[in-house]
Amino acid sequence: MTFHDEDHSRDLLMVAGGTGWAPIMALLEDWAGRRRATGGSPTRPTGRLHLFVGARSHADLYDAEALSEWAARHDRLRGVRVLDDEEIPEHDDPSAGYGPLAESVARAGRWSRHLAFVSGPAAMVGATVARLTAAGLPADHIRHDPLPDAPTPPNALTPPAVRCPTPPATSR
Repeated sequence: MTFHDEDHSRDLLMVAGGTGWAPIMALLEDWAGRRRATGGSPTRPTGRLHLFVGARSHADLYDAEALSEWAARHDRLRGVRVLDDEEIPEHDDPSAGYGPLAESVARAGRWSRHLAFVSGPAAMVGATVARLTAAGLPADHIRHDPLPDAPTPPNALTPPAVRCPTPPATSR
């Protein structure tokens, strides 16, 4: 998951679940750092960046302060926290969301023209990629961590038991 020069003219969607926040934060630093081109002239990214950071609970939200700091420093960034197990009232934290991360992202906007980056546990990445493609975002516009392996059908690795015929008794 890396940026290309042309990516900065697009609207971006970033989704981080659990420890996936670390690689997404690295992408954010790259995004912010590209504000200066060679020669020192400003090259503010023209697109908006929508960032969703998810965790099971507020206690599991890694480095929560960083999300608020990023949103305060960058007017083109919208940050949303999504917690699976607990609801944060809107009046306490207007950037908070509720519910499974993949569902929250899918409900929050029309992403079909965005470039998406998804990082975190394989199951969350798989669910988010599936929801985004179902919502019309082309698969080649999604850069993500590895997807979970497809479930193996029962008995797929074990051949069915075959009864060997009992040889007929021979009489002597």
